[in-house]
Amino acid sequence: MAPDIQIGDRIKYLGATDAQATFGGTQDPRMFLQSGETYEVSDVEVYADHTRLWVRIWVSALRRRIPFGPFNSVCFEEER
Repeated sequence: MAPDIQIGDRIKYLGATDAQATFGGTQDPRMFLQSGETYEVSDVEVYADHTRLWVRIWVSALRRRIPFGPFNSVCFEEER
């Protein structure tokens, strides 16, 4: 993942291995996100050895998108 991801950027979820799924205390994205889908970044935390991202997901009961995460940034690529 490029270190220049910013709030508001669009990123595609690529999937995750077991090791990637919860590295750095992140949520397992396989439980919440669809591979190949694009999400909007709502927050970013950069550390020396990893980056954590929050994305906006659709919640039907609320009928709106809400921030959710954090997720390991290596599970995503920038949407081009």
